[in-house]
Amino acid sequence: MDYRSLNDLYQNGGLTYLTNSLGEEADDVEIPEDPYEWYSNLGVDSCSLLYLVKLDTAYGILAINEFDETTAKDLYNGDYEAMRAVICQNAARLCENSLFKECMILVGKETGFKECDEIAVFLPYKMAAEKAAELLKTIDQMVYSNPSDSHSAANTGNPSTGGEGKK
Repeated sequence: MDYRSLNDLYQNGGLTYLTNSLGEEADDVEIPEDPYEWYSNLGVDSCSLLYLVKLDTAYGILAINEFDETTAKDLYNGDYEAMRAVICQNAARLCENSLFKECMILVGKETGFKECDEIAVFLPYKMAAEKAAELLKTIDQMVYSNPSDSHSAANTGNPSTGGEGKK
């Protein structure tokens, strides 16, 4: 499985936010009762921002992790390109992890708050709470780690295009 471009989803209208990250209903969208009840009662904890969304025709949770100027300064000595390379590497690592076979991994360039970059994981509606908790814990452990430990990632992919090179 390869990760997809969050930028493309936004441009093509394939992603609708039904709640904000606090669980409050978004304006002017109709939320089916069953997915909203599932989302509200899931009872999971994560460092990710958790949104109820409609992705194409499927409902689920979008777990988003943001990478901004502070992240670049703190973890990559201000080197945005190194940070973006690691974002692509970590998205690829999530794709390769068999735990995520039911999920969709997305990468966005300047798609988040104040144009931060993002890794997002779509957890499909009706996923068991235990499975969702396990996935979110794994996401929390993986997305900000640097797999090369040298800040010079082999994948210099571009998050806005789904990456170039190894995915």
